[in-house]
Parts: sequence; structure tokens; C-alpha cells
Amino acid sequence: MIRPFKKHLVLIFLLSGLSGFAQNGVLTVGLQFKPIIPVAFFNDISTINVEDISAEMSPKFGYSFGMTVRRGIGELFALETGINYIQRNYNYDYTRTSFEFEEKGDITFISYEIPLTALVYVRLGEQTYMNVAAGVAATMFPSDVETLSEDLRLYVFRKNWIQGSVIANLGFEFRTEESGYFYVGATYNSPLTTMAVAEFTHFDSTRIPTSVRTDLSGTYLSLDLRYYFHDDPDKKKKRKSNG
Repeated sequence: MIRPFKKHLVLIFLLSGLSGFAQNGVLTVGLQFKPIIPVAFFNDISTINVEDISAEMSPKFGYSFGMTVRRGIGELFALETGINYIQRNYNYDYTRTSFEFEEKGDITFISYEIPLTALVYVRLGEQTYMNVAAGVAATMFPSDVETLSEDLRLYVFRKNWIQGSVIANLGFEFRTEESGYFYVGATYNSPLTTMAVAEFTHFDSTRIPTSVRTDLSGTYLSLDLRYYFHDDPDKKKKRKSNG
């Protein structure tokens, strides 16, 4: 149904290494893992009710991982970007009463995301900070996906290969001089347009196909876990001047 994502994993870590090398001493580079939480308030369940057909697409737990690069601007502000692999998972439930047919299953939709956010810090303690961030993201969808059984075909196709979204984030981090930064927070991501369309096609006993469609918004809420490899730019400059 979906090609293995080992190639995606290699791509992300290669980009991570290149970015860290290119901006050594200026940018703070980190890694992150984000479980995607299926909260009904943020993840609209997509439903179809047409004549004798009822279908539903409901989000379940997914995840995102990747790298992040932060550029500090003074003591209280920063810009952040990076690249993330995102796996959205859905359960589907299709029923057609006139043929006494029902089928349930799951499907996965893959994307890449390049965010750009502006952060504002609030210092809570000697090593503890809270930050609030807002920004935009460019999300790329490499392919459509499909699952096929004997009597039902579910095809999820992207509306565009690249789309924009808005991001809001709230988090807390603990900074150490020797071990880097440890961060926990939450992100709300809302696409500017419909992410994809799910098309159900049922083949009845005479093999006549009947299709219905529903939109997938792609909105999600995530728990953000990050670790930043810290190298103080000021210390870097001093080492260069002394060397």
C-alpha cells in the first residue's frame, strides 16, 4: 500500500548533517520526534452519507520526526526551520446497506514538511524557558495511496503536490551548557486548503462500481519532543580569534 519509508529516514538525516555542517557555530541543530494525537476537536472526522452508503475516515495516532535548525536573534527571539517526515494514519469504515456490505481497515498518508517559525522566549528560571512560536510550513506529498480488497477500493489522492499551512506552538525547554537543550511542547498545524480526497469505490455483486468521495483536512495536534546539540556561537568566535 505504501512504499517502505527507510529511504525517507536516510534523506532526513543526510539533510540534518549537511545543515549542521554548513551553519556550524551560528545555528543550533536538533532532532525531534512528534506523536500526532487524534483529538476530535482538531482532527475533523470525514463522513459520507449518500442514499444507502455510509463511509467514515477518522484519524488515529501518527507520528513525525526530523531535524530542526534554530537561529537566535538576541536573547528573547529566534527563527526556526528544518525538515520533517510526517505519517498520518486513518481508520476507515464503509457500509452499503442495500447489499449488506461493510468493510473496515486503515490507511497511511505520507508527507514532508519544511516549517519556518518565529519564537519568543520567556525565562522561567536559571535554565528553564517557555517559548511561543508561530509561522508557516510548506508540505510536500510524494504520492497518492491506495488500498484494495475484493469488493472495495479506497484511493486517497493529494489535492496538490505542495501545500501551505499555518503553525502555532507552545513549549518549554531546559538548557544546559554541556548537554544541550531538552524541549517538550505541542504544535497545532492547520493546512490552508484541503490536504487530500478519499474516494471509496464499491463493486457490487454484478461488479458495477459505485464511488463516493470525502475531503481530508490534514489538521493535526502533536506532542513535540526535541533535543538540541548546543554550541555557543560566542565561544566559537573566541576560539577562532585565539587560533
